[in-house]
Amino acid sequence: MENNLPMAYPPINGYTSLTNMLAILYGNTDIHIPWFYNHYVQLVSSKDPMMRLSGNFYDDININFIPIANSCPFIDVQRFNRRTIGLSSTVLTEFVEHQINLGYYVQFFLDQYFLSCSEYYQKEHLFHQTLVYGFDKEEKKIFITDFSYNNKFVMTSISYDELNESGRIPAIQDEKVEYGFSLLFKYCDNNYKFNTDLLLNNLKGYLDAVDSSYGFKFSYSHCDESKFSFGLKYYDSIIEYRPYNNELLELKAFHVLHCHKVLMELRLKYLLENNYLKESQTLEMQFKELTTETLVLKNMVNKFNFSKNENLLQNIYTKCYELKEKDKQATNNFYDSIHLNT
Repeated sequence: MENNLPMAYPPINGYTSLTNMLAILYGNTDIHIPWFYNHYVQLVSSKDPMMRLSGNFYDDININFIPIANSCPFIDVQRFNRRTIGLSSTVLTEFVEHQINLGYYVQFFLDQYFLSCSEYYQKEHLFHQTLVYGFDKEEKKIFITDFSYNNKFVMTSISYDELNESGRIPAIQDEKVEYGFSLLFKYCDNNYKFNTDLLLNNLKGYLDAVDSSYGFKFSYSHCDESKFSFGLKYYDSIIEYRPYNNELLELKAFHVLHCHKVLMELRLKYLLENNYLKESQTLEMQFKELTTETLVLKNMVNKFNFSKNENLLQNIYTKCYELKEKDKQATNNFYDSIHLNT
């Protein structure tokens, strides 16, 4: 008999930490939506053109191994060292059964080499965050979410033996330190109220291309501004980057950009439906176009990675110049409309 905690495919997916958190939130109730639309406004990317092209939502950056979900008021997070739960060959499945019964989702770094659902199965040892949300004790199945194949977020199952083998301590002891840590997530209700001032602050940071969370820093520097670009300068990081030695363009950076526009379109819809904004066909058209055009850009990158056509690469950079200007205009209009309505 299956015992599964609520999960749902979220409206956007980026890196694993964000996608897992959203899958939990959307699998439960919709009371998290005001919080979600208040956040995930700012983008950040590497400024160094010699580094691999990368980009992400600012809210999704993991600093000092602090779980991203710690910032979410709807998720209780517990972090523990994998070694504290023992060494026996069945310890992980027993631990998972116990935690799921208590209402906790479990996130491990698992070795994809041992997971039959992964494209790395029996090919390459690769540790990756995997979220466990249920089990079937009779069928000896563990239900997980992961970007298991072709970087697509899926909900699937593995066997008890696969979980125990892929997460065993000898396999992780010589790897990066965070691989030895696991997380427990538990959904909890919260009476979060949408904050227009916070949204305006985040939008201003995006437009000005600065670290808009500066006033909230407390114990460490979140991002070194000499090494990272923010907001609209995300496009500049792409334009200034040049692939070396037949290198592929990092698709994830373009995927995050597209997710950002999908989320901006959803955010606008939420504000209109809840009377934070007056009806604006212009804004709706602007953000719809950005969503469409960033998907076109992402497809262009896919084609370049296959063909290595230099003309196509130049077209990608030209497209980024155009999108930056359209984005600036749309976000400025969005900011002004909210400001006038408050």
